[in-house]
Amino acid sequence: MPETATSRRPLLLGHRGSPKSAPENTIAAMKAALKHGCDGFEFDVRATSDGRLVLCHDETVRGAAVASTSQAELAKLVPPKRSLLGKANETTGLCSLEDVLEQFGQSAWLDIEMKVAGAEQELVTLLRKKPPKHGYVVSSFLPEVLMAVHALYSAIPLGLIFRTKRSLLQVAELPLTHVMPEYKMLDKAMLKAFHEAGKKVIAWTVNDPRYMHSLAAENVDGVISDETRLLVHTLGGTK
Repeated sequence: MPETATSRRPLLLGHRGSPKSAPENTIAAMKAALKHGCDGFEFDVRATSDGRLVLCHDETVRGAAVASTSQAELAKLVPPKRSLLGKANETTGLCSLEDVLEQFGQSAWLDIEMKVAGAEQELVTLLRKKPPKHGYVVSSFLPEVLMAVHALYSAIPLGLIFRTKRSLLQVAELPLTHVMPEYKMLDKAMLKAFHEAGKKVIAWTVNDPRYMHSLAAENVDGVISDETRLLVHTLGGTK
């Protein structure tokens, strides 16, 4: 562990894998985050027209709405990247939540961010079939998603993502295990209140080592970053 590491460090999580190393939300990006020494990673999940859960941040892919396009059709729009020799790197193409659970469910801490409502049953089915063994949370900006997941299977850990203080009113109303504020709005008093309420606190998206240090010193429970190499160098490698 480097000398700059804190004695009690938070979970170190890549944002959409490790987006500076490989295309975001791909198997390659997730492998890179772990290779750099992160404990796990955050990634975005949307539902296709045929009910499959795929990794994608935006509503559309090359003009096609994810919700109106099948998984097979989306895969054609997001082909694997090819090397100079023309060889396809399959880990850089479109992947599904099932792929992630299969490949990383035994080795990585997973922050599964649900971008849309209406796919909760498929999500719960997959998590009950292949529960992550290294820790995880289902997170969302959408309170209705978290409530629906909880109604289907109350054992799933849930996290509300937010960036405004208006959202604080929802924290007490939801069955949360985690709260996930944008790091700029998090202060000592807020962090203390969350901890006293029994919540884990994961801050996003922290790319400056000064804030990485200060958040760790204040005992935040997790830090999400685009800069996975820097995050690990600043706060230490895998536990």
